[in-house]
Amino acid sequence: MFGKTGVLRAAIVVGVALLITSCTTFPPPGPPASGDGCAKPATAVLNQPASVAVGGTARNYTWTASDRTGPKPLVIDLHGLLEGVYAPVHPEMSQYSPKALQEGFVVAFPIGENNGLNWDLGANTASLQFIDQLLTQVKADACIDARRIYVTGLSYGAAMTTQIMCYRSEVFAAAAPVAGLLPPLDCHPTRKIPVVTFHGTADPILPFGLFSPSPQAWATLYGCGATTRTTVVESDPVTLQPIYRDTWACTDTAVESYVIEGGGHAWPGSAFSTLIHDIVGLTPTSISATDISWDFFTRFALPE
Repeated sequence: MFGKTGVLRAAIVVGVALLITSCTTFPPPGPPASGDGCAKPATAVLNQPASVAVGGTARNYTWTASDRTGPKPLVIDLHGLLEGVYAPVHPEMSQYSPKALQEGFVVAFPIGENNGLNWDLGANTASLQFIDQLLTQVKADACIDARRIYVTGLSYGAAMTTQIMCYRSEVFAAAAPVAGLLPPLDCHPTRKIPVVTFHGTADPILPFGLFSPSPQAWATLYGCGATTRTTVVESDPVTLQPIYRDTWACTDTAVESYVIEGGGHAWPGSAFSTLIHDIVGLTPTSISATDISWDFFTRFALPE
């Protein structure tokens, strides 16, 4: 799935990112998280470095929190291959921090395995254990609505989002993988986690043809009915081609897929993606994956 071409292109992406970002210094992990963040005063946090101990190993992340009072939704935003080597890269890509401050929620950006190289895919992995511990820590540091925790991610982060859909569907209320949704192979979620996904048909890193069956595979797993295609954009200003939205007739869940004709391996609407178009291909500007995914998330919560 992530061949030599993908690794090379990802390495170039990180090289470009080095020109416009700086390294992040993470503090050592503190004692195990305890207490309820809702007992603390609501405080705004912007891209703050933090660490948590997982199996005796320090695992790093950055996070942003609105100072809105009361329980807040939480979004976990997962980086792509190599993006986590330099912590500011993926937050710059998705712009989920400004969205959190604007809409009054919390977002965390975990750093994957091998100091941000990748994610450990599968059940009972170090990556899943990290996500579990991160959730415990963030709930202790901020007032989180446990019924409204969501996950998104780009590329390898989309693949990791798929693992969370498979193995943590009782924790996350909805998911939004970008350019990398995997089919539910050997996957037995305990609930039908709603999903919205995005993929460009001209993706040079993770070819659309390999991933285009994935939304239907999830819809089939969920027992959804027929699909309906609508035209969201007739002609994007960058790709000069249409963007389609496929929706499946589902009960008690949702499966939606944005098909970006001529789009590359990009986070739709991202200025950072646009900047590196020679590497990732074309980034559509007529839609925003951040805005669409957040609007999608607000439709869903775990059952009481």
